[in-house]
Amino acid sequence: MLNEGKNSTYTKKARINQNEKYKTCIFKKLSQLLFLDSDALMSVELPSNKRQLSTSDGDEKMMDFVDFKRPLPKHNGNQNDVTTSTVLDGPSVVDPINHCASNETDESTITGGTRNTTSANGKSSATTLEVNVEMEIAKIRSVQITKSLQEIAIEEESLEYRKKMHIKFVRLMNDEKKSKFNDFPILHDRYLFLTLLGKGGFSEVYKAYDLLEHRIVACKIHQLNVQWTDERKKNYTRHAAREYDIHKKLNHCRIVQLFDVFGIDINSFCTVLEYCDGMDLDHYLKMHQHLTEKEARSIMIQLFEGLSYLQSQEQPIIHYDLKPANILYKNGHIQLTDFGLAKIMESDTYEMELTSQGAGTYWYLPPECFSSSSSPPMISPKVDIWSAGIIFYQMLYSRRPFGDDISQENLLKLNTILQANKVEFPSKPPVSAEAKVINFLKIMSLLNLRYYLLCLFIGVDLAMLDV
Repeated sequence: MLNEGKNSTYTKKARINQNEKYKTCIFKKLSQLLFLDSDALMSVELPSNKRQLSTSDGDEKMMDFVDFKRPLPKHNGNQNDVTTSTVLDGPSVVDPINHCASNETDESTITGGTRNTTSANGKSSATTLEVNVEMEIAKIRSVQITKSLQEIAIEEESLEYRKKMHIKFVRLMNDEKKSKFNDFPILHDRYLFLTLLGKGGFSEVYKAYDLLEHRIVACKIHQLNVQWTDERKKNYTRHAAREYDIHKKLNHCRIVQLFDVFGIDINSFCTVLEYCDGMDLDHYLKMHQHLTEKEARSIMIQLFEGLSYLQSQEQPIIHYDLKPANILYKNGHIQLTDFGLAKIMESDTYEMELTSQGAGTYWYLPPECFSSSSSPPMISPKVDIWSAGIIFYQMLYSRRPFGDDISQENLLKLNTILQANKVEFPSKPPVSAEAKVINFLKIMSLLNLRYYLLCLFIGVDLAMLDV
């Protein structure tokens, strides 16, 4: 019994030693695979699933051949240039068994694109393999880190957007608490107020439900300041009535429709407008900074569809206050709104006197609106074309081309717009030459909106036109 126990212990030790030899042999062959040149690679045969392992002490054992799915070296015409980025298996895999025995004692010295390997103890091969394994791990880790950084950037953009939306929501809640309509009344026995959408200088816009037509609408409440003189109140009321007269006749998919107007009290009245479920373009640009050229072009086409409709009226209409804040999104489409400064032209003329000089948003108005001559300046629909060009530039570069970093007051004092005779295009973001041909001085000399719209649709290079 004692002898049987000793024999069993001896057999286990012998098996462990043999397994260690197999592991050492395979480990050496793996390192050889990583640095085998193309001539040696072509000389080996495809291993079968079962191979006879010849160890250095002459013992022969059967073992399963493992598919070593390791990267094989790629050569670019130079043995020095060895990379392990391509993972191959199948016929190109070198048999790690047939060459094991010879590597116990061989020493091969390769210089100038070859290797110097001492295989007696396997230390050099093991070190080389470890280095290459670490390099592969580093490459994989680098890819993972890059992917993580991209995900973090997307998450940061999402959080920034949510932050701005939350700030806007908090401000609206504070404005809603201060509003005299915060009890959500039913006005004109028809419009049930739901929530505040926005607040301006002398107006508030509420989301409301039309109890007769069963639809969601936007109710814009115009409030006269109680401290105003009677004359100023009359002018404001006359101005609002004129806006209503212009707007009520318009019916186009690119124009926000006006449904109704009614008085609330002596100091306020309400206009009922088509409800747009999206934000305005100004807010959208603040969220996304600059837009892609494709998206900006889509917006411009829709914008000129609306402007072309305004000019096609029997008495052409100049919007005069075209800016991102007056362009609303509805179901992904854009619509023009706020005709408070709109001008109605005579049907037989192409120009009209500007009687309200000083009104509007200066960054988007053309130079003729700032004329300081004794006679009133003459304007035409080209005013809106200029404004559209400014908006196009702002969508592409997230800034206005003239006086973006100064106030309206300084813009007027410094005559910035009057001196706007050159457009500078930043190097970033990159923009195509087709987009840059929107030269504002040449656009100003176009004869009508529909001609420019046609050029925009068919892709004519305006810089090549003699206009």
